[in-house]
Amino acid sequence: MEAPDVLDRALLDEAVSVVSSDPRWRELAAEEAARLRGALGDVQVEHIGSTAVAQLDAKPVIDLLVGVRELTPALRIPDYEGCGEAGVAGRLYFRKRGPESFNAQVVELEGPLWRDALLLRDYLQAHPGERERYAAHKREAIASGATTLLRYSEQKAALMLELLERARGWATRAAGG
Repeated sequence: MEAPDVLDRALLDEAVSVVSSDPRWRELAAEEAARLRGALGDVQVEHIGSTAVAQLDAKPVIDLLVGVRELTPALRIPDYEGCGEAGVAGRLYFRKRGPESFNAQVVELEGPLWRDALLLRDYLQAHPGERERYAAHKREAIASGATTLLRYSEQKAALMLELLERARGWATRAAGG
């Protein structure tokens, strides 16, 4: 029998594609964020990921970051499939698939996962060269056959870490440090 984490990862896998940036993503994210705030109460919701960055090719799945004061594993989001931590300690991952698809990552408000997600988004928005490098890397990953979520994510992992480190340096310099 396979280990639970292997089974959990297999359940997360799904086909992925990368499409050109769609200006509707911001509006759809705002509408879904309002719905989540209504359903969950005292939370903060931010649009993150590639769909939150203008002119960045992305998977056509809108990522939302939900900040909570205390992470509760029993949390449920109406109309979303709960996927547990999905390989990231300190995060609850939910997904909603349909004509418009969404991921909701629930994390501790102002915690490291919260700060890193917002920092990476803002860094890519502020640095067109890095944004294009990331887009090219994503297109190359798909072209090389990484057309499932797990393979695609593995192909991007090293660059994501590099971009996050650059974003942290950028934030430190911007803060005068």
